[in-house]
Amino acid sequence: MFIDVEKLKLDKLLTRHYDFTVNLPQIIVGQEKVAFNGPIKVVADATFTQKDVLVEGKITARAQVICHCCLEQFILDIETPLMERFVTTAQYNLLTEKEQQDGDVNWYQNGQINLEPLIEQALYLALPMRAVCKENCQGLCPRCGCNLNLNKCECKDQEIDPRLAVLQQLLKN
Repeated sequence: MFIDVEKLKLDKLLTRHYDFTVNLPQIIVGQEKVAFNGPIKVVADATFTQKDVLVEGKITARAQVICHCCLEQFILDIETPLMERFVTTAQYNLLTEKEQQDGDVNWYQNGQINLEPLIEQALYLALPMRAVCKENCQGLCPRCGCNLNLNKCECKDQEIDPRLAVLQQLLKN
């Protein structure tokens, strides 16, 4: 999705509302591929100030992720803000190196702002480091690998490391 800055400058209110969808097949997070269930919805306002363009809005998506506890796939609803500031390439080059590295300012060229990389970045940052399917997910049994959300495993609860068996005898006394 592109924002035409020249049309934005000609607008009397200097603000345009955008409501669109983007189809990202997947993004790679670490070693996992995260697919999206349906299109990604973006609602944003682009405002031209006299020195820059401010894009503010919201991104909504449904990601197919794997629970880090039980390893089952589930749908994670994502809603994340989008707030970016853009200047022309010439203005960006006039900024100090520190201002450029802070990441508060992006640049555009040829009078157009490409939002797709920023949408992908915002979704990447919105994904949790450890996605969990539900708050009380019990995970997998460490001995047999049974999904404890679906079944009760048959493992003995009191299985003790043979090297520590002597300490258990002391506790019984």
